[in-house]
Amino acid sequence: MKSIITLALTLSTIILSAQTYSIIESTVYHEKKSQLSLEVDIAPSPKDTRKAFQKYLKSNHDVKLKRSGDFYAVEAKKITDITDVQIDLFAKFKEDKNNGTQMSLFARKGYDLYITPKEDAKAFASMRAVFETFLKEYLTKYYEDQLKDAVGVHADLSKDKKKLEKDIEDLKEDIEDNKKEIKSLSKENDDNEKEQKEKTKELKELEDKISGAGNKLDNLKTKKQEIK
Repeated sequence: MKSIITLALTLSTIILSAQTYSIIESTVYHEKKSQLSLEVDIAPSPKDTRKAFQKYLKSNHDVKLKRSGDFYAVEAKKITDITDVQIDLFAKFKEDKNNGTQMSLFARKGYDLYITPKEDAKAFASMRAVFETFLKEYLTKYYEDQLKDAVGVHADLSKDKKKLEKDIEDLKEDIEDNKKEIKSLSKENDDNEKEQKEKTKELKELEDKISGAGNKLDNLKTKKQEIK
């Protein structure tokens, strides 16, 4: 079992390195304006992704992500891994066409002062790095869990397969035994039929003898009576 789990962990690393996700620059509509954002499409559900991001921000940056209109936001807090000043960090979690999550992330330093590569390249790059770190941690755990579940399902199905194969083998043996028994019974029937014919012939011969003996007996009785 240890080797199977090791294999699952190895596969999860391979999956993540094989472009499981790709962060792109996109736009979101926020406060009546289109704003630059970082966007990614991933397999987990929006609810699970949002909860994971909330936990990540609390554990790693000691900030809380709360509902804010159509978004989730960390408002007026320092996230030093992004910048030394207070910012509003916004996230959106929407179901994508594959029933996974399209997650968007963007930030601003103040009213209408959104962090972009043009306005603050360093902070924007740092926000991408934070996003990247979260995704790697979250998706590594997600695919580890998925693989463990898949290993369990595979093991259960393999057991079911072995049981079915054993059942089929037992049935084959029963069929062969039955064929042998049928063959044996068929021979026994042939022997019985032959013996039946022989005994039927013997019975006929015996009945003829009995009939002859009966006639002789009647003749002797008659002759005895005539002596009187």
